[in-house]
Amino acid sequence: MTGLVNVNSYVPPVPIPPVAPDFVFCSGAYGTGLIRDEAFRAVGPLPQGRLPVTYSVEEPEIDRFAVNVSSLELEHQEYRLPFLESYGSISIAVDVSGPVNIDRINVVPNDIRGMAACVANQCLGGDRVGGFITKEIQGLVGFVTDPTSDIDAPIYPDSTAFLTVTVSNHQTSHAFPGDYDPELAFFLRNAEMDALGRVQPPYHGVIARRIVKFAIAGSRMRRLGTEVPWWDGWVVQGNRTAAANIQLANMNTEGVATARRRKRVSGLSR
Repeated sequence: MTGLVNVNSYVPPVPIPPVAPDFVFCSGAYGTGLIRDEAFRAVGPLPQGRLPVTYSVEEPEIDRFAVNVSSLELEHQEYRLPFLESYGSISIAVDVSGPVNIDRINVVPNDIRGMAACVANQCLGGDRVGGFITKEIQGLVGFVTDPTSDIDAPIYPDSTAFLTVTVSNHQTSHAFPGDYDPELAFFLRNAEMDALGRVQPPYHGVIARRIVKFAIAGSRMRRLGTEVPWWDGWVVQGNRTAAANIQLANMNTEGVATARRRKRVSGLSR
């Protein structure tokens, strides 16, 4: 199978609505006046298939990824994440989200097509704004609401990785909302609030502190920003004592703290 797709063939996508706790989020920050039919056209050339395909996961290079690159221009692009597809004024970005260290993931190609079509229907089809959708976020929810988990760990288990598909204008195609949109922090805060009534009393304090942490993260994150991710947004930059362990755990080869912006760190065990 090659990375080339016949651009003259157009297969209308079938929208796949999210199953809770996965969700769709629409916002004008991802573009306004967007045309749903153009989004459907952007979905058209994406790989098709009902069976899982192994995608290699590469470290997202934000500046490079912001360039309008069609999957038709790169060999075997359909097997790599993140990737970007465009048509007209629309960009579709697909990425693996979360502080994970994985180099491959199995994804059903038709799921990506259906996710993008769902955003096109719900966001562009209504207010004509962009948005994003998640898939398989249940693993993350289970991890952060388990009172015995370490949500301050620099790398989360592979099972917490989830897929994010964004439909936007070209200018905001580099946003990586699954990592940097404050909606994720608020979503996880709400998940902790739901968990508070389920855990045993000895763990109430643990969950209550996490509610505060995600609330702080959401208040510090900026939509379309790429500086503060949801997984350590509660670490105050000026508090050197509180941040010391995180910074030491995230030193690059030059000895500069990366603050986990690079979420897939080379050399860490998977």
